[in-house]
Amino acid sequence: MRGNRLDTPEKIEAFLTSRGVSKTDFQKTFSGFAVESKLARAADLNKRYRISSTPTVIVNGRYVTDVGMAGGEEQLFELINTLAAREKPAG
Repeated sequence: MRGNRLDTPEKIEAFLTSRGVSKTDFQKTFSGFAVESKLARAADLNKRYRISSTPTVIVNGRYVTDVGMAGGEEQLFELINTLAAREKPAG
């Protein structure tokens, strides 16, 4: 389903039920505590890091970057590796 934006609960439900997930199972899980907690956490992180596009990468809660900031896809992966190595504990 290319181009199908799964950006509402209704669209997510339609997508999953078309692939065999029961409507009841989806609704029970999607409105459950675990999903609600993760959605709240994601919204908080989105706000805190001022994420305006995807993919945005956060390394160890300290560095925020994306394709545009890094200068391209290849540079983004190089930067992620560099930052991850810098943040890796010695030992």
